[in-house]
Amino acid sequence: MVDKSKKRLSRIKEILYSFVKKLLTFASFIRLNPIIEMMVRKYEFPHGIMECYQNYLVFHLSSNGISAQAAKEILEFASRHYGNRKYVFISNRSFASPIDPDAYKAIDTNYMVGLAIVSESEAVKQEAYNEQSLYDGSFCYFKTVAEAVNWAETVIKRI
Repeated sequence: MVDKSKKRLSRIKEILYSFVKKLLTFASFIRLNPIIEMMVRKYEFPHGIMECYQNYLVFHLSSNGISAQAAKEILEFASRHYGNRKYVFISNRSFASPIDPDAYKAIDTNYMVGLAIVSESEAVKQEAYNEQSLYDGSFCYFKTVAEAVNWAETVIKRI
C-alpha cells in the first residue's frame, strides 16, 4: 500500500513539474512577444480600428487617406484613453494611403512620444519616408507589428 502511494505521489510530482515548466515557458514567451499583451480597449472608426494597449496603440488603417479632421478625431480618442500617460502610435498600413500633412498638427508630442509605420509595401515605405519630417518625436518604419511593438516598448522605457 505504501509503495503504491509513493508511486502515485511521484507521478503527481512529475505532472506538476511538467505543468509548471510549461507555464514558465509560456510566461517567458509572452514577455518576449509583447504583441500577445492583453488589449485594453478597441475603438472602431470609419478609417480603421484602433487597439489600445498599456503603452502603445495599433491603428489598422482601412481607408484610402486620412484627413486632418479624421486624424484629429482619432488622436482625441487616443488622448482620452491614455490621459496624461505617454504612448506610441503604431500605424499598420496594408496599402499606400495618403495622409494629409496637416494631420500631424493634431499630435501632442508631449504624450504621443513615438510613431511607427508598419507595412510590407514599398509604396507605404516611401510614404513613411515623406512623413518622417512632419513628426518631431521618435519615428520608425517596420515590416511587422511585432517589430514595431518591441520598438515602442523601448521608446517608452527611455522616457
